[in-house]
This record gives sequence, structure tokens and C-alpha cells, in this order.
Amino acid sequence: MVGELMKKPADGSFDTFDPAHVSPLVAYLSRVDCAVTGKLLAVQGGAIPEREGWRATTSLTTDGEWTQELLGCELGGAGVAA
Repeated sequence: MVGELMKKPADGSFDTFDPAHVSPLVAYLSRVDCAVTGKLLAVQGGAIPEREGWRATTSLTTDGEWTQELLGCELGGAGVAA
């Protein structure tokens, strides 16, 4: 049952469980201009909930893919410098 839930959608729709959704957050958090510190964040498809232990406190959402630029705006940090 869980395997079916985690399968990539056959119709090409947004794959909530694709591990590639984590990469933009990792890249953004590793930037020298990132002001985000001391937070525990999770990635669940188009949502990035801030965690307190195992409990979610707040969450960011998007209808599509996360980008570093969008993360910079949503997390209150700097955007990508030109």
C-alpha cells in the first residue's frame, strides 16, 4: 500500500514524494547570504514546514517547484545576487 502511494505519478503531475524537492532548500541554506539559522525544516512536496521536534509549527507552500529565489523571499533571506 505505501509503495503505491510513493510511486511517481504516471500522468506526469507534480510528484509530492520526489526527493529532488529537497535540493533547492539545501542549496539555499548553504549560501553565504542565507540568514536562516537554528531552524529545523522539512520538505514535503510543495510544503516546507518548520519543525519543533516532531511537531510542525509553521509551513510554507507553493503550487510547483521550489527555487532558491522563491525560498529567499519566503524564508526572509536575501534573493540571488546578480
